[in-house]
Amino acid sequence: MREEILISVVVPIYRGEKYIEAIESMVVQNASLFETNPGIELIFVNDYPSNPLPIEEKWDRGVKIRVVENERNVGIHQSRIHGLTHAQGEYILFLDQDDRISNDCLFSQLSAIGQADMVVANGYKEKDGEMKKIYRSTKKQALVLDPTIYQKAANQIVSPGQCLIRKSAIPAEWKERVIVQNGGDDLFLWFLMFTNQAKIVLNENCVYTHVETGSNTSNDLQQMILSAENVISILKDCPRVPLNMWKAYQKRISFLKEKESRKGMARLFVHFRYLDICVYKLYAYYR
Repeated sequence: MREEILISVVVPIYRGEKYIEAIESMVVQNASLFETNPGIELIFVNDYPSNPLPIEEKWDRGVKIRVVENERNVGIHQSRIHGLTHAQGEYILFLDQDDRISNDCLFSQLSAIGQADMVVANGYKEKDGEMKKIYRSTKKQALVLDPTIYQKAANQIVSPGQCLIRKSAIPAEWKERVIVQNGGDDLFLWFLMFTNQAKIVLNENCVYTHVETGSNTSNDLQQMILSAENVISILKDCPRVPLNMWKAYQKRISFLKEKESRKGMARLFVHFRYLDICVYKLYAYYR
């Protein structure tokens, strides 16, 4: 059995035992597509420590499966970091517990990454049984490579599950400064990778599905704003992050907060006061 690990798949689990079997099956199917054993490990990080996961370390058809137990509930960012510290692979795939990947996801992503630090695949968003492509065109997917769009318009990567990342390219700041409000650690990672001038490439193949949950848009927005403010506070303390990067992002979040607090004509006038933000949002949406 191969002991060298090429790809580590890290999956935080929070009361998600029902997803474990499907995740194991997907990763094992991916391993079977390689002509020779590529060395894949699947690391479940249990973020509900009062209920230990009933998984023993094992090899399953070329995949090393093991569990890392958090001492307490720490949230998704710290759980990803905890899994990363145990990961032995040259490449990392961070999956959410309800994500899905195609049977050729790892092969496709590994084929596309080349000498780059990260590859971002196309895929689907699923909500209430409806499937939509993440990027409807190659022009839309190309926005992934433009850091200004992240700052002024929107995060262009739905989830880290779209990305195969070279472990050595994951910035130290991301591993040392934890986003405690769930939802912002991925954007924090992209900001840091842009700061490091990481080489990012695209994979046009649809190899990933993100399942969207939650029906209360207002609560989702409030959670996003809290997480964004957490990201901004940490970006300010990262000396290498350019001032204009977090300032632009802060302005976008201020726009969302002001718009949410206004009604009628007052809400319309907010758009005029943040015209540059609105232009970038329109550009990103209609491209």
